[in-house]
Amino acid sequence: MLDYAIEKEKDNAAWDVWCSLYPHMSMGLIKGMKYNEFKDKLFEKQYQYTEKSSEEIIDEIEALIKRRR
Repeated sequence: MLDYAIEKEKDNAAWDVWCSLYPHMSMGLIKGMKYNEFKDKLFEKQYQYTEKSSEEIIDEIEALIKRRR
């Protein structure tokens, strides 16, 4: 039930943002798109890739942990 509530909150927030952008889309100031397309793009997972080795990443994480103590 909690997952459903979170999804509904996200959907409501996306709808509010889309509604606030719609006047600008209708005037042609920004590219218009359907709500479902907008929502899919908004919640699309964004991945960041790195060329760092595992050891470099572990060293960075350990440094962060030490700073927090």
